Amino acid sequence: DSDKTVERARNIVQSGEDMCRLITELLDATALYLGKIQLQLESCDIVQLLQTTIDSYQVQLNAKQQNISIHAPSSLIMQCDPARIRQALENLLSNAVKYSVIGGDIGCSLREHPLAEGIIEFRIKDSGPGFTEEDKSKLFVLFQCLSAKPTGGETSSGVGLASVKNIIELHGGGIDLETTPEKGSTFIVCLPQFQASP
Repeated sequence: DSDKTVERARNIVQSGEDMCRLITELLDATALYLGKIQLQLESCDIVQLLQTTIDSYQVQLNAKQQNISIHAPSSLIMQCDPARIRQALENLLSNAVKYSVIGGDIGCSLREHPLAEGIIEFRIKDSGPGFTEEDKSKLFVLFQCLSAKPTGGETSSGVGLASVKNIIELHGGGIDLETTPEKGSTFIVCLPQFQASP
């Protein structure tokens, strides 16, 4: 039956793509962890980069009937490695979609830090279960299984947040977490707008 053949072929392709993505994540996370990544710095509109990243997740957001709000200026230029910063944004957004409830709300904000000149602050708030004290102790460690479960049957490799932390720190920034059990979590990323000269 041709319809069944097409469906099975799609499943095979999807499985192959999922496996390729997992292997790439693992290799990339290891390279980041070992400090083998060199940043390719350039001027970048971080607002446009955020919007492009969010647009790429619209299918997943629609599938889980989740709403996303964005609070950001029309443009904000910073010096960074756009591919790496997008990777970090994708990981944070992916987790927000993955762990937020069906029909839940996700909030993204981007601004110049009001108390620290030259620092850009990015926040992403989910409507997930939050993190336990035990979770927080191993949040940014490779291959750690946390207590929260994806709400749509998605899988987790255990490398995403560790990679995010390494990318942010390579840029001279930091990442923090605000969380309340059963009321969601907010990841807060602070990055220097311009990199210091070597």
